[in-house]
Amino acid sequence: MKDSRRVLKTVFIKWFQGMLEILAFFPILYTIGILLIENEVFIWFVSLSGLYLMGVLLGGYLFEKPRYIRLLLGLLIALAVSMVTSHHMLTKILVFLSGNIGFHRGVGLQGSRWSHVFPPSALWVGLIIYFLSGVIYTFTIVLNPYFDVLAWTGFAYLIIVLFV
Repeated sequence: MKDSRRVLKTVFIKWFQGMLEILAFFPILYTIGILLIENEVFIWFVSLSGLYLMGVLLGGYLFEKPRYIRLLLGLLIALAVSMVTSHHMLTKILVFLSGNIGFHRGVGLQGSRWSHVFPPSALWVGLIIYFLSGVIYTFTIVLNPYFDVLAWTGFAYLIIVLFV
């Protein structure tokens, strides 16, 4: 019973670390999503976080396997998720590409320490990205309506980074 709790705790921590990675670069991802697939940005982020979680869950089993097996399985899982998520072709492409990256990041987290995979300096780069994105969103007509989402995620990110 203790072993399963430890495994569950490890999976949760690794997934949280992955979500922090996504949150660090959220302004860039959000801008790409707004400009390319405005109505399906939420679908994209949910599938990206789900594929990250899938990579974390399967990472313990796949990390010792040869790299081509991890690559092939990641491609197949990302392809399956992209086919299910949307009817919009551009959304499928974004889900496939970013989901494949997220899956492999999740697998990589299981075999390495987070500080090796995601250096602490990247957390500060995320703050700079939020600051610059705030300026861009304020003065860009197309992105201005989405500034509230960026501001709230930036506030949440700032609080999380101060504790990490």
